[in-house]
Amino acid sequence: MKAAFLLCLLCSLTLTLAFVCGPLPKEKFETCDSKGLSNCTKIGCSCYQYFQGPLSFYCANEFCRNRGCGGHLASIHSSRENNLVFNLVRQGSPSNPRGWIGGLRFPKTNLFIWSDGTKWDYNYWAAHQPDNWQSSEDCVHFTECNVSRWNDLSCSTPQGFVCKFHHGG
Repeated sequence: MKAAFLLCLLCSLTLTLAFVCGPLPKEKFETCDSKGLSNCTKIGCSCYQYFQGPLSFYCANEFCRNRGCGGHLASIHSSRENNLVFNLVRQGSPSNPRGWIGGLRFPKTNLFIWSDGTKWDYNYWAAHQPDNWQSSEDCVHFTECNVSRWNDLSCSTPQGFVCKFHHGG
């Protein structure tokens, strides 16, 4: 039942993107070795890249997907990975270190999922977060108020973001 609901949710988000995001980059990579992804930081089987955007959460995730290589907004599964991804945001936007990562609220709950479907097994929320202010904050980003900590925010807020790709080696 949960899997069917998630599938429906993801399909409806994909359909919505066609109308909300407008034209997205057509570039696709045939291979995902370190040469195929320029300006990426590689750790294990993943490459990470910061993009200034600014794009909304869903448009940013679609941008990552359109670049190929199993791309999505970055899911984070450890403090090491969190520090790496935050440092990419800080390097890409030093005066305003905030940016989308791939977490989003499961509808009508206070549970979060990763846009790439991996297990939600780590979080690093800022104090008193997530708060779902005015019942309109369903997406996760690094907040500039608490260095490397997460905040929930309206998904329509345009900002920079970090994509995570799988590489071939």
